[in-house]
Amino acid sequence: MASVKAMATELHRSSDATVRIEGIPYRAESGVSDARHQANVEDGQTRTATRLDDLGRSCPQTKFALVGVSQGAEVLHKLAAGPTAQTLRRIRLIALIADSRRNPDDSIQSWTYGTTAPGAGKLGAGPVLDPSLQDIAITFCVAGDAICGQPPGDTTDGPSEKHRKFYEDPAHAQETGQRMAAIVRRTGI
Repeated sequence: MASVKAMATELHRSSDATVRIEGIPYRAESGVSDARHQANVEDGQTRTATRLDDLGRSCPQTKFALVGVSQGAEVLHKLAAGPTAQTLRRIRLIALIADSRRNPDDSIQSWTYGTTAPGAGKLGAGPVLDPSLQDIAITFCVAGDAICGQPPGDTTDGPSEKHRKFYEDPAHAQETGQRMAAIVRRTGI
């Protein structure tokens, strides 16, 4: 993902920290039943939690920056609603990009690229994250992306062109990466 690479580049430019990017493979499908979608999200949550625990045991000094896009953001949103204290101490960033469970009432940081993203995520507002995450969590959503900012009463089905392409546009990816890197620098690499 371009924004994660931009964040890593920004961190390398401003520190001597080792940055490793690792995707967590899990079942992610579009156009499936609600039950199957939920099962996929739970699969992603379980695999991510397991990987964080494994990395934490093998390298206790490791710090984590968690970035999820679309369904991956939903996975992280659910995971962030209940992290263990041990894991929470190592997390420096939780970035929810195009989160289908975006909650406009949440007190975490929000970046909308100079626009106003109306409404909650398409699948309804997710749980409000713990106030202790305010400094490390951020949600990214651009107006016109109904997956993360569905206007009230809008019944548009499926991801829009903006959802599929906006976040990977080089300029937007760089802007997203810079925002994420700023949080990681501020919270300690």
